[in-house]
Amino acid sequence: MKMKKKLLCIVMSLIMVMGLGATFSFAAVPEGGSQIVPYSTVSVSFNTKRISPTKAKAQTYTQFSGTKDHVEVEIILQKKNSGRWVTATDIRNYQITYSGKKRSNMTTLDEWTVKNGGLYRIKLTSSDWNNNDAKYVRTTYSDPF
Repeated sequence: MKMKKKLLCIVMSLIMVMGLGATFSFAAVPEGGSQIVPYSTVSVSFNTKRISPTKAKAQTYTQFSGTKDHVEVEIILQKKNSGRWVTATDIRNYQITYSGKKRSNMTTLDEWTVKNGGLYRIKLTSSDWNNNDAKYVRTTYSDPF
């Protein structure tokens, strides 16, 4: 019985130690430093509204986890069609990409002429990467407007 408890303790300890490796695997050590910096989008906020029945406006703010060599924010206008969200390809400038270098955040402001009575939302895909590092991508959706 004692042997089974010891074996169980060893197995549980190994499982816990292996789990910690997976938890910290997203972090990287910057060149010349010892600080661990996760590459990611920290937060995304939306300010969307209908200016009129046929005009919509959206402002977004994306915060990255520190200054990145390269950042990109892609805005795609989506519309509700037969119960599903689809890209609003019938709307001019339905897809807009913003990019920058050496940035820790990005603000966008866009306006569209939309269909009266249509329901829309923003699909925002943020990407960030430093030179020679993997690219981090996150997709976030606004509330419908």
